[in-house]
Formats: sequence, structure tokens, C-alpha cells
Amino acid sequence: MDCYYLLQYDGDGDVCNLYCKYYLLYGENGKNEFEEIVNDHREETVFVEEIHKLHASMNILHGNNLPREKFHSLPTKYRKNGNDCLRDLWEFKTKHMRVYVVKMDPTKGDSDFCIIYAGFKTEQGNDIKFIRKKFRHLDVHKARTISNEELEELRAAQHQEDAEDQLT
Repeated sequence: MDCYYLLQYDGDGDVCNLYCKYYLLYGENGKNEFEEIVNDHREETVFVEEIHKLHASMNILHGNNLPREKFHSLPTKYRKNGNDCLRDLWEFKTKHMRVYVVKMDPTKGDSDFCIIYAGFKTEQGNDIKFIRKKFRHLDVHKARTISNEELEELRAAQHQEDAEDQLT
């Protein structure tokens, strides 16, 4: 079973919600799917506009106050595997982008969220298949919250391990 870590997300100071917090999900290799997509597209004007719109939605979320066009639970057909985590899979959306989150405490209206993935509307079907496969055994309650410094140590250790693997 994979080991996961959580790091609080503030969108470079762009996300600040009084009712809930957002966390990025990192694997034991120090990688985060959402962060990689953001880094790959950060120079594209449309992407920057879309991410700001997503951050605005994240800032005002309180209970379920956003319209379905901006935030909603994914339909049951996307949650076939019965995993408790993916039964609480939600998406923030804009015209072109999607950010997939998991409610960390589905019994609370103002739950914190774990950001697990981001993608584009045109790839939504493939993205959801990827999420169902990659995060099939995800239990956000077993993920450990870490600091930026701990994340850097994790990445350095992974980098060292990768370098040693290349030598052998």
C-alpha cells in the first residue's frame, strides 16, 4: 500500500478560506499530480486565468454554497470501485479545467479537502479513470501532514535514491 503525505495548500497566497483547508496529496516519492500539471502549464494565459477562477471558488466554498457548475460531487458511475475515499470525490470546475478533491470528513458540511488531481475538460474521462486506478487504496486519514521542510527532505531522499539506482 502506498504511503501519502499532506501539505496545506494556499495557491501561492491565492487560497484562503475561513471554513475549510485544502491539502495537496504527495506520494512517498515527493510528487504531487496537481502540482505537476500546474507547473507544466503555468505559462499559458488561459490556464492562469482558469486557476485563478478555481482559487476564487475554493475561497468562497462554505458547506455546499457553490452552484453545480462550479463545484459538485462526481456522479456515482465514476465511483464504481466502492472505495470510501472515492465515494467522496468532488470537482471544482471552470470552462476548461477541473480540480479533483476528496472530502476529508464527509460527515461535516465544512470539511477540509485533499486535492488529488487536476486536468482539462477535454480529458475528463481519462482523468477519472486515472484517479480511480491510482488512488484506489487511498485513505486520507492515514496520510501524514508534513511541512515544506519535510517535503524537501522527502524529495532529496528520493533524488538520492534515484541517483543510486542509476549507478547500479
